[in-house]
Amino acid sequence: MGNLKAWSFRAALGFDGLFSETMGLAFGGGLIFFFGARKFVNLCMHRKRILLLIFLQALLSSFSGSNATESYLRHRFIVLPSSSLAIQGKTNVNQFVCAIARYCGSDTLVIRETPKQKPIIQKGFVGLEASTFDCGMAPMTHDFSKTLKADQYPLIGIEFKSFERIPDLTCTEDRFNALIAISMAGITKDFYMPCVFEARSGSIFLKGERNFTFSDFNLKAPQRMMGLIKVEDRLNVSFNLALKIDANRW
Repeated sequence: MGNLKAWSFRAALGFDGLFSETMGLAFGGGLIFFFGARKFVNLCMHRKRILLLIFLQALLSSFSGSNATESYLRHRFIVLPSSSLAIQGKTNVNQFVCAIARYCGSDTLVIRETPKQKPIIQKGFVGLEASTFDCGMAPMTHDFSKTLKADQYPLIGIEFKSFERIPDLTCTEDRFNALIAISMAGITKDFYMPCVFEARSGSIFLKGERNFTFSDFNLKAPQRMMGLIKVEDRLNVSFNLALKIDANRW
């Protein structure tokens, strides 16, 4: 009888220990599950925040990109055949004018206008054929073309590199300064030149004028009659570009 009670007591203790161990394992597993689930939820929330930030950044970028696209205008001006270039000079006897009375190219000026910034000239070159200069007298025209090396360098180049501001096309006359590259006889040099936009009778004209020297372009002034007639080194160059606004701005 005593042995039975002792066995029963030890069995009870064994059951209680097993129960306690089982409950301990269950409780520990619950804690592990709880904290693991919490960590998983936090990880998901963190990923959602990252995805949300990426989405917002892409959205803002798209808005800023569209604003940048819409924040400027592009003006296109077609150079018309009635454009001209004149070079005036003096000899020790008289004055002369050599002119290109008609433009034969197909150039277009493209100016990008951005608020609160100087205009950007995306395309500003105009080329005139040096062989079409006419000085009024055949011998002088021949000498002038030879001086400019027209056979070797067929184009007189006028390249607009920058305007101090966008010209006001609503004005009859608007004056401004421009940086212009002049190319003659294979030599190109930059000059600041006063220019004017004129609007009259439905037409637009871009004009400019400046004094140069033959030596600016490494040229020697021509002479005639064994040096009896000498051309002065100083020249006055003026251009008058007739322009038409291209309706296709892009």
